[in-house]
Amino acid sequence: AFEAMYKNVKNPLGAMAPSTRERIKTLLSEGRSLVRDLKFADAERRYLEVLALDPRQSDAYKGIGQIYLKQKLYPQAKETYEFLIKMKKADDSTYAGLAEIAKIEGALPQAEAMRLKAVQANPRQACRHAELAQFYLEIEQYDRAKDAVTRALDIEQSSPKYTELALEIALARKDLANARLTFDRLRLLSDDQTRFQAWRDKLDTLEQSTPPKTPPLTKR
Repeated sequence: AFEAMYKNVKNPLGAMAPSTRERIKTLLSEGRSLVRDLKFADAERRYLEVLALDPRQSDAYKGIGQIYLKQKLYPQAKETYEFLIKMKKADDSTYAGLAEIAKIEGALPQAEAMRLKAVQANPRQACRHAELAQFYLEIEQYDRAKDAVTRALDIEQSSPKYTELALEIALARKDLANARLTFDRLRLLSDDQTRFQAWRDKLDTLEQSTPPKTPPLTKR
């Protein structure tokens, strides 16, 4: 359906009145706001109205894909995202959406490939590195997870969310020294005492299970 709509218009912007362009901007803004408010049906109507005015408006397709994904309508979301790739309008959010769908389908190699594409599409977007780190953490590839979360923190050094993810990865790797350093950084960034105590307990457990380092024997 999307493809037929798209092909019917060759150069919509060329003949589009300024008032129509402004209307599209308004509808897209309203759609994004409605998605944030979880009013998905109203948001979808805004995006469909945009496509009625301009069937090549990629932001409307991206918005519709996001709505389908949030509603767990995975086949429809996948079709929308794959259409964006076909029309060469995919961005990091497109690949991130496809990664989420692939993981749900159990296609882990495809999920990894899409996570990597999302990072490549927007390497300065910290959340894409963090999502890749979370993926590697979940499939127990801890060293790769550490590399990815480090890149996220290189971009957003003061993010409590990414620091917490880095701590979770350090604990999974049983890297006590790094876990302690990351825990201390998190104390400066977050005032959530409940979560803070939960991390303290996990760190204590790791400390108790880690044998103390003994100094090497000196030769006499």
